[in-house]
Amino acid sequence: MKIKLENDKIMSKIKKDKRKQEKTMKMAILIVFSIISIIFTVYMLMSRFFPLKYAVILIVAIVLLNFTIYALLLTKKKKWKTILSAILMVISLIIFVLGAFALKDINRAISKVSSSQEVDIYSIIVMKNNPYKMAIEVEQEDIALVDSDKQSIIQELLPNNRDYITNAYSSYPELVEALYEGTEQFILFDEAFREIIYNVYANFDVETRVLVSTNPNIIEELKNAKIRSPLEYYDIIKKDKADKPEKGDYTEYESTKVENAEPFTMLISGIDTYGHINTKSRSDVNIVLAINPQKHEILMVPVVRDAYVTIAGTGFKDKLTHAGVLGVETTKNSVANALGMPIDVYVKVNFTTLVELVDTLGGVTVDNPISFSGAGHHFPAGKIRLNGAEALAFSRERKSLAAGDFDRGMNQTRVIKGIINEVIQPKSITKFSTILEQLSDSFITDLSDQAIRSIVQNQLNTGGSWTVNSTSITAQGQMGLPSYMMPGYSLYFAVLNEDSIIDVREKLLQVINE
Repeated sequence: MKIKLENDKIMSKIKKDKRKQEKTMKMAILIVFSIISIIFTVYMLMSRFFPLKYAVILIVAIVLLNFTIYALLLTKKKKWKTILSAILMVISLIIFVLGAFALKDINRAISKVSSSQEVDIYSIIVMKNNPYKMAIEVEQEDIALVDSDKQSIIQELLPNNRDYITNAYSSYPELVEALYEGTEQFILFDEAFREIIYNVYANFDVETRVLVSTNPNIIEELKNAKIRSPLEYYDIIKKDKADKPEKGDYTEYESTKVENAEPFTMLISGIDTYGHINTKSRSDVNIVLAINPQKHEILMVPVVRDAYVTIAGTGFKDKLTHAGVLGVETTKNSVANALGMPIDVYVKVNFTTLVELVDTLGGVTVDNPISFSGAGHHFPAGKIRLNGAEALAFSRERKSLAAGDFDRGMNQTRVIKGIINEVIQPKSITKFSTILEQLSDSFITDLSDQAIRSIVQNQLNTGGSWTVNSTSITAQGQMGLPSYMMPGYSLYFAVLNEDSIIDVREKLLQVINE
């Protein structure tokens, strides 16, 4: 009997220890699950992509879920409770993991967009028949250039070319002219100016070749280029080369750092190329937006590409489109100076951006005031639905429009309005991460991560449509004004009307003043 009692005590102790271990294990599992729930909740709130009312509901649901699982596991042991709690935890963990990955994709895409930078691409250009085939063969050859402070680039591209002399030219057209005339055999060329040179030497990429470049893919990109700048924008009749660029009044306007869903101004700058958005090129599209997220109001003002403005950083006047070859920041500051008001942020896009964005959204609807055709497409008057290629053609056509560039600028604002109306739709909001991920390589902006999140969260919280209006700046066409980047050439310019600028500036400021 005594042995039996001792055995019973031992068995009882073993069972008690086993229950204690099971309880400890359950507590450990619950603590780990609670920690995961807290981490996911904090991560979700920090992402700022949930409307506050839904975020509160989700937090309450996660808390109730934890209490339910606690109750199932820690109350009187029953097999069905253990199974049910296990199922709830597995399903919850799957949702947490999928949600975390979705938020990670969004965060990565936003960081990628706001941290992208423009790059300068320099090449050593020679005529097609130049005997040198490889950069390492070049020794003791003079190099012609425009920017005399780029010696390090020459040394990088031509490592064996020692004891060379540099010959400086005042502009890239003059530099290329010297190459064509045989005065120079090697030129250091800023690829951002290639589109400008096409207007003087239409077969530049055929008659010359890239010997070496800071972008090793430049030759392949030139072969696959989809666009060549239309020659009709320029009258390339040479004037007296003694003509000097005209100095312009310039004021540096201080931008506001946008951090939240507050009123701000933005420049949408579209470069006239396909492919990499980091490439510097002429700014073919320049649209100023006053955006007030609180009032859900936007006013858009297109500034024609041929506007005669002071190019920021140079002090000289030229076409606004030429500012793009110096970078989007230069374009933004040039427009701000021309309008006499600060522009806070920019978004830089190109042809690829527009096509991909519109197609990702499933098309856009625009209100077309007049029927016209262009680039193989016909656009009837009225509300029309456009895919990506059609939206690009609609935005670029000017020949069929009575006011040319001015009407084209207004059509570009109509496409942007269509995009805005599409983006704020619930179906687009739900696939925001997909849209952002697909387009993260297609545009860059200096709008901060925090500002992007705040604006999106504000829209999710408040919902509703936006009032999107547009107006334009009048200008007078004029030939032969001095050009900073193409001195000695007779170009067409659009001289902006000062009274019109004042009127537009007042309207823009009215939108952002709460």
